[in-house]
Amino acid sequence: MQGCGYIVVGAEHGSASGITPVDPAQLSQGILAYVGSDGPAWSPQYVQDASAWVLVVVVEPPQPGHRTFTLRREFTISTKTYRAGTVFVRQHGKTEIAGPDDIRALEDRYAAPGRLAEVHAREMLEIEKARHEAEEIERRRRWLTEMARLAAAVMFTAQAVMDTQRITTVGSTGMVTSSYFRCAEQLELQSMIAGMDMSGLQAVSDLAGDGQALTRPSLRLHEPWIEIEAAMQKLQP
Repeated sequence: MQGCGYIVVGAEHGSASGITPVDPAQLSQGILAYVGSDGPAWSPQYVQDASAWVLVVVVEPPQPGHRTFTLRREFTISTKTYRAGTVFVRQHGKTEIAGPDDIRALEDRYAAPGRLAEVHAREMLEIEKARHEAEEIERRRRWLTEMARLAAAVMFTAQAVMDTQRITTVGSTGMVTSSYFRCAEQLELQSMIAGMDMSGLQAVSDLAGDGQALTRPSLRLHEPWIEIEAAMQKLQP
């Protein structure tokens, strides 16, 4: 029933004695005196069964944020009197006065929008945090990619200088042991890494040099690639 309640008047299992229909305005006036205009949302519908009229009152389900609905006017049934302000709840086929747990549940229903808003805000913060982290990873990946391009250009030029000047290597292939040079890509690399965290990228920093590249002896040309590749691997999820 999607949370709706149905009050059937004039019928029971196996029979429909029926009722005399009344004007909806009279019905509303009588019910509103006890539930109030700010009480549960309800609507009456008359259903004809053979020659009998049966009243079905549809009560809409409460929503988060609704206040506790109370009895607005004292009434007596049999020998029991219910005072204004009494709260009723439906329990397994019978209506009872609300107990402590029921009152707490009604308080939670009233406070639900605030809690939902809090949960929503927390979820939005998590989404924003994840988006920011993803953007930072992508920014660093582009930074490393550009760094790799510039490092390749510098190393290519360094190798050309070595070949032209017939610089010998000592210990392992690709080790510069003398001379120096400057190139546009080196200066661009210097500008790119200025002020950046170069932890784990010392060989790249050495490759950029300090105004003049490859002045340090024993600079291994393959080490920047290893550092950049390692930094790229750390960005993988």
